[in-house]
Amino acid sequence: MKFGIIGKIVKERDKEVICKFFRWMDNEGITFLVEDMLIKNLGDGEFAGKGMEPEGLVQKSDIILAFGGDGVILSVAKAVGEHMLPILGVNTGRLGFLAEIDIQELIDNIKIVLEKKFYIEKRMVLEAVIPSDNNVGKIYGLNDIVVNKGPYARTIVLEIFIGNKYFNTYTADGVIIATPTGSTAYSLSAGGPILSPNIEGIIINPICPHSLAERPVIISADSLISITLKTNIDHIEIFADGQITYHLKPEQKIEIKKGDYAVNLVHFSKKSFYDILRTKLNWGKRGVEN
Repeated sequence: MKFGIIGKIVKERDKEVICKFFRWMDNEGITFLVEDMLIKNLGDGEFAGKGMEPEGLVQKSDIILAFGGDGVILSVAKAVGEHMLPILGVNTGRLGFLAEIDIQELIDNIKIVLEKKFYIEKRMVLEAVIPSDNNVGKIYGLNDIVVNKGPYARTIVLEIFIGNKYFNTYTADGVIIATPTGSTAYSLSAGGPILSPNIEGIIINPICPHSLAERPVIISADSLISITLKTNIDHIEIFADGQITYHLKPEQKIEIKKGDYAVNLVHFSKKSFYDILRTKLNWGKRGVEN
């Protein structure tokens, strides 16, 4: 089994743990390749010969270790794309909904991976098709696709169809189209519901809508969502997993649907989605009693 290792390390103590982990892998004869930027970030020339650009690393690996917070795992998911390699998230950030293990658990859990005592959880991806003057662009989001007013000081108007049926016209700061994975990200901050990852659904969540009656809605994952900008301004921003990718013009329509591939996350049976929710969101914690 060949490991590809990608990540972002900030804390000095994490750098020491990772270098120790690399030496352990070398001693065990485990094949691994490391992203060039991670080796540079570690500041240790000992492993320079294992450095590789992410594109080549993905092609030569059987499984990806992603060091960092959820942002890093989202970036790794984009790099892996249709290769659909298993991704094991190693949390070195703060919240870490997508990371399966903490950095201090590395060696014990890699032994479990080598014994193939893990399972793969498939996470739905959204695909957005955005026509432009010259071509048609596609972007993919594991968490969400967001249309946002950006620096514009007023609300914008977005007309939405589901399939060929009119759904609603939002006067709002924008709209979040989120997957079950993204239900614990931006959509949650905007008042959206939490979906278990095994639910095949898509969340439509308006951002600061003008009407209090307009609430988040969950629709079938097989739906085609069409969004048209009805405000006469340029440069309305479209994000995929927090990265600006396109700008929407008046009357321009984007279409969003379930992608034709999934992101494969490595999990161990000892943690359930509900365990993660309780831990990360501090559910069930009582106040300090006198």
